[in-house]
Amino acid sequence: MPDQARAGSRQWPYFLAIAIALTAGISRLPWHMDEYVMYHTLACWNPTQQLNSFREACPGNLTQLWEATYYRAYAYIGITSSLLMAPFHALWPSLAMNTWVGIAWTALSGLGLTKSLKLQHAYLGAIFLYFPISYSIIHDGGPIRASFAAICWLPYLLERLISDRSKVRKLMIWLLTLALWLICIEDKPFFLYLVPGSYIFSASCLLLNLDQARSKRRAGLLMTLVFSVNSIFSIILLYLMRANGEPYLMYLRSNSPEWSQRISELGTSLRFFLDWPFFASRITEYSKLSLAGSVATFIVLCTIVWALRHCPQQREARNSQFLALIACFTYWFFSWIAGGKFHHHFVFAQLPLLAIVMVSIQQGSQKTRSTLVMLLSLASVLSLAAVLVAPKIWYASSNTNALVRETLGNTQEKTIINSSNWGLYYAYSLADNNGHSLVWADTIETMNKLEKTARDKQSTIIHFCWNCEQSLLAEGYPNSKLTLIDENKSHWKSYKVKPY
Repeated sequence: MPDQARAGSRQWPYFLAIAIALTAGISRLPWHMDEYVMYHTLACWNPTQQLNSFREACPGNLTQLWEATYYRAYAYIGITSSLLMAPFHALWPSLAMNTWVGIAWTALSGLGLTKSLKLQHAYLGAIFLYFPISYSIIHDGGPIRASFAAICWLPYLLERLISDRSKVRKLMIWLLTLALWLICIEDKPFFLYLVPGSYIFSASCLLLNLDQARSKRRAGLLMTLVFSVNSIFSIILLYLMRANGEPYLMYLRSNSPEWSQRISELGTSLRFFLDWPFFASRITEYSKLSLAGSVATFIVLCTIVWALRHCPQQREARNSQFLALIACFTYWFFSWIAGGKFHHHFVFAQLPLLAIVMVSIQQGSQKTRSTLVMLLSLASVLSLAAVLVAPKIWYASSNTNALVRETLGNTQEKTIINSSNWGLYYAYSLADNNGHSLVWADTIETMNKLEKTARDKQSTIIHFCWNCEQSLLAEGYPNSKLTLIDENKSHWKSYKVKPY
């Protein structure tokens, strides 16, 4: 261990330098509107947002749990993310705050992983070097932050639960795991599909930390009991919750995707195993990344194979790696069964692979450590570079923020902002919009209603749309004067709508 400790001390500056560079690069990537959907409840606490009674209306998604009632952020996203973001948003109501909070969640997850794998804290930076995970947590489109952090800490808590001799402390640790479980379930019920993979991943971590066969059998029984009881409580919670008048569990089942959709997404879901630039496909024109994606995929494959072949040859380490690979496939399989099709569904399958690499970096030879750090850094840097230079999808254009901010900065009070196209609403409903109301009226009927509301309130409407013509908007605002304000390079346009 002394040699490994010295190796970790020598290598942490490289981890830190590359991790900071990658984090800075990821932070510069344009956002996707879905990265803010989980904070919709928080946005709706702003009185100015109550005006949106159109698409994704603030009074929607009513939830009841016994005598308590609240509004979920989305059909299958709860209030947890809004509550966790609230204190940070109160300090700085900016879109950039989401990125800083994402960096903190990444560090928290990395710390939990080092605890669970009994690695030196110097290796915490490895999670920032692992592009799919650092990108997915910083650019949270799921939400995944609470679930990912909970899964990273779970093996450590289970190990403490097994080793602690105090019954009181055992009870407190179990209650902590249950609380984390229920928080993640309320945040997004998708967490239930992660339970089988988390069970196998936790077993792979515990296998590294338990020596005696008796301890392993006892750990297996206790871990099975914890997972079973926590899952039962989670299902009960979903059943007791009422979503728009019916049990939330039944509501989720009625809105689950068809098997035809799942099968159609099979090829796409398989790409999330090794094609790292593909994790940013929601903000890029990914066809432009095909060559870079192929090179990055080859390097990633080399990284995993090297980690598997050059780790210590002890039986426990090999068995742990084998279980981690099974956990990887299990995470992917159940995410696919759930109907997942985006990076925030399949990023959990990357966690066991990261664990394999981190353990191999610390326990391997000097050559293994150097090679893995080089390969991991090269794969992440290449993936980030490919995403940075690739053309961005229209709603993720860097010009969008400039247009919106410039327009909002020149608007008067009592102005209503209508985000009529996909790409703006969830983000700017959370942002500090100088007290302007933001709505999502995207049909002729809803724009007619918005025009009447603006007339009653003696307000002006600023209408944002993608590649739209003024003559077509006249149907939505038949009794208003329309004036083009600005049009930028991404083809977003803003119109001033003044009701007669």
